[in-house]
Amino acid sequence: MATLDELDSGRRYPLLRQALGTDSPVEVAARVLHHPDTALQLAAVPGSATEMWRQFEEIFRVLGRWSHGSGPCGGPAASQTYILLSEFVSDLTATLPDALAGLPRATSAPHLDAVCALCDNLRTSDVSREAYVDLATAIEGDLGLPALVKELR
Repeated sequence: MATLDELDSGRRYPLLRQALGTDSPVEVAARVLHHPDTALQLAAVPGSATEMWRQFEEIFRVLGRWSHGSGPCGGPAASQTYILLSEFVSDLTATLPDALAGLPRATSAPHLDAVCALCDNLRTSDVSREAYVDLATAIEGDLGLPALVKELR
């Protein structure tokens, strides 16, 4: 299975680069996940949104989040939860709480590796660190993670 780094050395998306200033899969995913002006930037360059969806098909296949050729499962919020919950579960040393067991998350090693690489990029980038923390905090609250983690102790 390809990794996000391997996707980075693959196809080029010139309209996506024109709209967002990059066509790097990790950077595009980071922008779509947390930059509110991304939709406006894509709308300003005809064809860039189409390129983004082509690239996202590749990205979400690597993350294990593509639904049998029909597109990404859920919308951006579902993808954000999938990515951050996958990272949380990968770091969990206790048994997964029942309240989280039924939620979609990456389970195979290649998908977890890709999710963790994306999260590492978001966390370490000066551009996305604050947005990553805000997003993680919001999802933590939505899923009730503080209470669930207390139960694990």
